[in-house]
Formats: sequence, structure tokens, C-alpha cells
Amino acid sequence: MGWHLIVIHDPDDPDPSRRFKMMLMTRWEKSSTSVPLFSGDGWYWRMGGEGKISGGIVPTASLVLPPEFFEQGGSTSGRGCTI
Repeated sequence: MGWHLIVIHDPDDPDPSRRFKMMLMTRWEKSSTSVPLFSGDGWYWRMGGEGKISGGIVPTASLVLPPEFFEQGGSTSGRGCTI
């Protein structure tokens, strides 16, 4: 389904269904793209938006982010700031 992912645990997120955040690099109909996913427990994930991944490919109509490829990175937080 994908070949690179980054997971961030954000226990301070006020929405408990978004305490875990993932960026998944996967296939798009024409190239590759990154897809944001969210989870409340880190086991069951849903796409950020109304899109769906079908057969390991994200249909163009389901893209949440622009289709351009970009490199993923991490995040850190402390003292009320997240970067």
C-alpha cells in the first residue's frame, strides 16, 4: 500500500480521534504522493478527508494534498509550540 511513513503521537490534540498522525507515501494514479491519515489509538487509521485508497493506489479524486512529490519530515513540540 505504501513504502514510507512517519507517525507522530500527539497526546495533547483536543480531538481524541486525531491523537496519532501519519504521512504515508503511496502510489497515485500518475506518480507518487503523500497521504495524511489519523487515528485515535494508533491501530485503526482513516484518511484526512473523504478520500479512499483502492488497491494501493490513491485515485485523483481522493487526493487530499497536491499531487506533487515532497519529502516527508518529522515534528517536535514543547513549551506550547509544535514544529
